[in-house]
Amino acid sequence: MATPVSGANSWLSIQGRLIFFRPEEENQHFELKEYGDYTIKVTPYAPEDVSLYLDDEKVESEHYGLWKFNPTHYAGLYKVTAKAPGQPDQETWLRVFPHKFTQKAYEYMKEELSRTAIDLLFHLNSPALERANYTSHTRETSALHDYQQVRRIIGEMRDIILRIRLAPHTTLHTELVQQKLQQLRRFSPEMQPVAGARVPIPARNGQAARSIPHEWMTRRSYLSYDSYENRLLKHFIKQQLLPKLGSIQERAEQEKEKVKDTYNRYHNKEDQQLMGRLGQAIEKCKEMRQSCLYWTNELFLQAAQPLGIPGQATQVLQKDPAYSRFYRLYLQFQQRLQTTIETEKYITAISLRRVSALYEMWSIFGVTRLVTDIMEKEGYQMTANSTFEITENLFHFSVKTNTASIVLEKGDARIEIKYEPYYHNIAERGLKLPAIVSTTINGGHLTPDMAIEVYKGGEPQTAS
Repeated sequence: MATPVSGANSWLSIQGRLIFFRPEEENQHFELKEYGDYTIKVTPYAPEDVSLYLDDEKVESEHYGLWKFNPTHYAGLYKVTAKAPGQPDQETWLRVFPHKFTQKAYEYMKEELSRTAIDLLFHLNSPALERANYTSHTRETSALHDYQQVRRIIGEMRDIILRIRLAPHTTLHTELVQQKLQQLRRFSPEMQPVAGARVPIPARNGQAARSIPHEWMTRRSYLSYDSYENRLLKHFIKQQLLPKLGSIQERAEQEKEKVKDTYNRYHNKEDQQLMGRLGQAIEKCKEMRQSCLYWTNELFLQAAQPLGIPGQATQVLQKDPAYSRFYRLYLQFQQRLQTTIETEKYITAISLRRVSALYEMWSIFGVTRLVTDIMEKEGYQMTANSTFEITENLFHFSVKTNTASIVLEKGDARIEIKYEPYYHNIAERGLKLPAIVSTTINGGHLTPDMAIEVYKGGEPQTAS
């Protein structure tokens, strides 16, 4: 009898073969295909009440332990999460290969689009995702990148604060204290008299009368939470995490308003979903800010004074279990969220639409390159190029629509390349208003994926 696989690797199967839960595991051995019909099952070795999540959404089923998996229209990586009471969540990925494309062609297309997606969420929403390969850069990071990093940091900080609260680090401090003569236990060379009242000393054996000061300045040693480690922790929460969360929330609110305007115009389901996700991010930022404010009121942080210039790692920051965990997060924050230099292999997740939509965008960009190359060889000069609309630090970039994204000119001739232009219905504009393109569709308008408009002397000539 074969020995069963241990741990979560024995919980679930597809088509009778086990799903492996390992870091960066893609389970390519299943050779899953787009449009395929698959069944995910629990095995006899799984704990009770296992629930399945795809891309963080719970998969419902009429029969416990049997879930249908139909990756219709979508190729790429699917996030799989298995949850069971009393067990840590188990995560892995399922690789789904394209139906009509070869994997080589798909990877090439994805790589070309990835070049413009470093550290930005590609605005193609779906349950599948891919990863943009690492490219060295020092640009400002996207709000989504910051949001994901801060969420992870805040999650770890909750446990760290709890553990530090049980045994906060203290350091020995000394202070000058003014004490009365009767309070002194001993005299030392460090003590200094305080000018003012004096206490007479009775004369002995015919000596002259003398007196000593009634009050003295003495040094007192005491343990305090005002340590370098606690100062650094307080500085990290108040001066770095809180401002970063405020910045991310503000950018998300700005983007939500922008997407809302687009939705009100086109009533696009994807924009509606994006507004919902942005709203969730905004609320999560508010919750995380409240957590940070709560932490700053911890007794051991209230005593911490403002931090000067951060120095080298102390022994406590390196060896204490709780403080060393905090210090690692602190360093990661400086690297990923402050200097914006990312060193990980994968720096962002690119959500993908259905493969046909991805191909459509890739084709449009390909045609754009082809047209511009031909026109420049014919003597045209590019006078404008604003294909992408990137508002600094927003959660995604988008292609500019219904505007002249690229303009090429030669003499009095001008060529404009537009993405998703809006061409009115004749009934809307009236016959007297000129239009380079119009339609007679009842109550409708034209919105092609791409258009090339030609002008001569400022007058519209044709479009294709």
